Amino acid sequence: MTTAAQSQYLPIQVTATTAAVQNGWVNLAKIYWYQPTTTAQTVVLEDQNGNLIWEGYCEVANQSQVFEFPRPIMVSGWQVPTLAGGTLIIYTA
Repeated sequence: MTTAAQSQYLPIQVTATTAAVQNGWVNLAKIYWYQPTTTAQTVVLEDQNGNLIWEGYCEVANQSQVFEFPRPIMVSGWQVPTLAGGTLIIYTA
C-alpha cells in the first residue's frame, strides 16, 4: 500500500511561490495537499484551458488531504491558479 509520500507515479511539487503550469497532455493519478496552514484556505487545479479538475478546501489547519483518482485521468495540461497555503504535490503517470 502506498502513502501520499510514496507512490509509483512521478511527483511535481507546487508551493504558493512556484510557477505551477504544465502544458500538453498529462495523466493525473493523485493529488496531495500537504499541511495547508489555516482553516478556510483553498486550492484549485485546472486544465490549461481553465476547466476545473479538482478543488480543495481546508477544514482543519495543518491537516493534509489526499485525493486519488480511481485510475489516472488524461487532461490537457494543468495549472494551479489558487494555492492559499501548504504544498501541493501532483502525481503524474
